[in-house]
Amino acid sequence: MAVHELQYIDEAWGILPKSLSVVDTVEGQKLYSSEALRKKFVMAIANQKILAPVTEKINNLIERQIVIPCFASGNVIRLIGHKFFSDQMSKAILGFYFNKKNKVYVMLDNHVKFLFFMSNKNLSSLTMHELMHYASWNLRLSFFNLHKDTFRTFWRYFYKLQLDLNLPNNYIDAFVVHMLKSFEYPLNPSKNFLVNFANLMFEAFKVGIPDEDRREKEISHILATVKLYVTDPNSFIRHLSSGNSVVVGVVRNLQKAYKSLKIRSPNTLAIQEFIFPSEVICIQSQNRPNSKHYATIKAL
Repeated sequence: MAVHELQYIDEAWGILPKSLSVVDTVEGQKLYSSEALRKKFVMAIANQKILAPVTEKINNLIERQIVIPCFASGNVIRLIGHKFFSDQMSKAILGFYFNKKNKVYVMLDNHVKFLFFMSNKNLSSLTMHELMHYASWNLRLSFFNLHKDTFRTFWRYFYKLQLDLNLPNNYIDAFVVHMLKSFEYPLNPSKNFLVNFANLMFEAFKVGIPDEDRREKEISHILATVKLYVTDPNSFIRHLSSGNSVVVGVVRNLQKAYKSLKIRSPNTLAIQEFIFPSEVICIQSQNRPNSKHYATIKAL
């Protein structure tokens, strides 16, 4: 970090630069933290309603260096924000779960005055969101079983919107577990993820879409959109911005599916749900936290 940036931390945050140390590196970028920063982070979230039931546990996760509040320069935040294709940036806050290190990072721009320009509510909301990703990775199918009803509600609504199908629970469960095991959990996702997913859908849609050609067409629309997102995020954004009917249709219906969870305007790029199913639970935890979200955190 440049000298002027370290000086600004002293002025804006009241934290002496000499107390900072490199706490970790992510994608080659150094991240800085200190005991003073950790204490200020705890102070910021302590009185926020969303985390009140699990404040003690959050403190424990920080002490265990599972949740890491840290400084990064604005350039690093933009770089990592792009690298992780995150939609979670809120002013100067960027949070993400990094499965290769099995940690949640809450990166704070050193040019923002803490507790003044930053929203403590957003900081707490982001922490809740990323802890659900952490829980999904670490609790595995226990996480799925705890939130099974939410997954069923969301995906049933999506397939009703997208294909006018009422899928039974067993097919929805199979879809979600496949996505978890094939993409969200592995460090190196299976190259056959979409092929196997297509086979699952082809079988699941037989009753509702008996015409084979139409069934293949409907499945190809979903898979093409997901593949574009996974292989070329920038191209995916261009297709979305230009109004590509297939891409827009899938994304719009994913967005609408959150209404089934009584969430009208989720702050998310609605496509990640096909790759990281836990995103559905993350968004729900931010907007309508319930006892299952808190039970999830307490289990960590």
